[in-house]
Amino acid sequence: MAAMAPLDRLAGRDLLERLPALLDAERRAEADQQQAARAGRSLAAQEADGLLNRHLHVSADDPGPAGLWRLRLARADGAALPPLDCDPGAPISVAPAAALAEATRPGAVSGVLERREATALSLLVDAGDAEDLGSGPLAVWPASSGVTFERARAAVSAALEARGRTRELVEVLTGARPPRAPSAAPLLEDAAALHATQQAAVAHALGAPDVALIHGPPGTGKTTTAAMLVLHALRAGERVLCCAASNTGADELCRALTRLDVDALRVGHPARVDESLHPCLLQERVHAHPRYQLAEELFRNARRLRASGNPSRRAFRDARAERAEKRAELRAMMADARTYMAQAEQDVLARARVVCCTLTVSGGPPVNGLSFDLLVLDEASQATIPLALVPLGRVERAVLVGDHQQLPPTVVSREAERGGLGVTLFERLAQSGAPGTLLTCQHRMHRDLMAFPSARHYGGRLTAAPAVADRTLQAVLGGTLADGELAAPFGFIDTAGTGWVEDRPEGGSSVRNPGEAALCAALVRQLVRAGLALNQMGVIAPYRAQVAELAARLADEVRGGLEVDTVDAFQGREKEAILVSLTRSNTAGEVGFVEDARRLNVALTRARVWLRVLGDGATVGVRAEGAALLAHAEATGAHVSAYALEGFAEVAP
Repeated sequence: MAAMAPLDRLAGRDLLERLPALLDAERRAEADQQQAARAGRSLAAQEADGLLNRHLHVSADDPGPAGLWRLRLARADGAALPPLDCDPGAPISVAPAAALAEATRPGAVSGVLERREATALSLLVDAGDAEDLGSGPLAVWPASSGVTFERARAAVSAALEARGRTRELVEVLTGARPPRAPSAAPLLEDAAALHATQQAAVAHALGAPDVALIHGPPGTGKTTTAAMLVLHALRAGERVLCCAASNTGADELCRALTRLDVDALRVGHPARVDESLHPCLLQERVHAHPRYQLAEELFRNARRLRASGNPSRRAFRDARAERAEKRAELRAMMADARTYMAQAEQDVLARARVVCCTLTVSGGPPVNGLSFDLLVLDEASQATIPLALVPLGRVERAVLVGDHQQLPPTVVSREAERGGLGVTLFERLAQSGAPGTLLTCQHRMHRDLMAFPSARHYGGRLTAAPAVADRTLQAVLGGTLADGELAAPFGFIDTAGTGWVEDRPEGGSSVRNPGEAALCAALVRQLVRAGLALNQMGVIAPYRAQVAELAARLADEVRGGLEVDTVDAFQGREKEAILVSLTRSNTAGEVGFVEDARRLNVALTRARVWLRVLGDGATVGVRAEGAALLAHAEATGAHVSAYALEGFAEVAP
């Protein structure tokens, strides 16, 4: 594989024919990674690396959405849980703790992680499965699902065999033919709700006959722009499929549409859809349909008929005939009920002008039976090419929304990564000069926080909207800021020379830095004393071991609303104040995450008014990204030694 040209050098059919092998390599790597993570390692080491949570008990259970059962799991003493490498909406397995002693982990029940809190997990499982778990201690671990791989592979096969309009669209997206020039930009209604580049993006996308890109750097309102595009497409009589790489992305787009009074239909597993959007769910709409109500009545009647005994003790022959008649009546009732249910779903889907779902869901029933004029693909820079191909057989044209300077797709296999599976259609099209618009006005960050990302990743083209350009921590607090150390919006706190070196928890492979974590905790408490609410701030670390270290030191604050998590978990999020712990400190110059420009960009663009980056300049400054950040901090007077901080003595070794 290494000798083959990577995907970014291929186009059209050559590119498509390479994808199945890369997908197979990725699937093998995921399975191998799970097996290797467990092999020969203690349960404590596995837990330290986020591979499982143990010693859990059911603290509450009650009915969940769509007939599922909700389990809330926590430790008996209420202690904080180690970080679990699993995001809400992802598949999980839960089993009695004794199952961990066997490689096959027997008795495991499948479910979905609904919510992850500092001291508890909320799961959704089938009601019958919940009863099988018993009352003893339980364990939970992330599970893998083959559905995504299967649908991605099917999409590649379909793209290779495509005809007509789908083939044309596939060829444009894979670089085999150039996209046609957009038609004249239409006049937009409600244009005042958008800034100039958002207006240009919507107008351009409406006129694009094949494909258009909307490049949205942090805080520029790319999802708002996408929603306004959908609104105008509806007004033009189009039917729109809105997809995202993740359930969170699909939820955000659906939520933005509801704010515009667009009646969007959300298709997906209820556990993977934010509860506030459940009124938009297909299941909820179907359950409220008159035909479904008829079906429910028939089911109730059928249950009563089945439960009833023979009405008389007539001769055997007469009783047999009566039983046969009852069975026939039952079959007819059940058949009618199923027909009514199918009709209800078909009617809801037929009436839907906008459908929101993930790329994976778009490849299965009921979405794959529908057709659309326009595909709006949000998070396009996080979707591998095979996944991005999934909905193409159902649309006439596509608009891709994303930012290839933020998080890329997650690719586990080094073989697949070398082959280019991490390069997205969005990135390929952006680099080839495909029609698109860069959103340049950001509405999140103080101008000082915007400066480095703008210069490093966006050609210095970003501007700060007047409402945020000079908004400071003092403005958030609504009074005079007594602590002068907190006044500046941006600061790089250099821990070089402190002796705070990185290490690894016993048996773990992830990295932590206890000294840096202690300083982070001190800064959080300094912000609290200044008057900032815990839910207004967040702490980010690139390594799960450091997240666990921080969460342990800030356990009370986490219970009070402080968020401590990884960079990936903060993608798409924002807080008034953010602390970033770079963690790495070693004599070998190993910087890990810091050299990942896109992840560093995400970490640095979550704060609205106040950002502090903690790191060992002697370590992180040896490579390009860290060196550039240090140079920017020094040039702007934002570089400060940890020794100079007022609270340093409290945490010094």
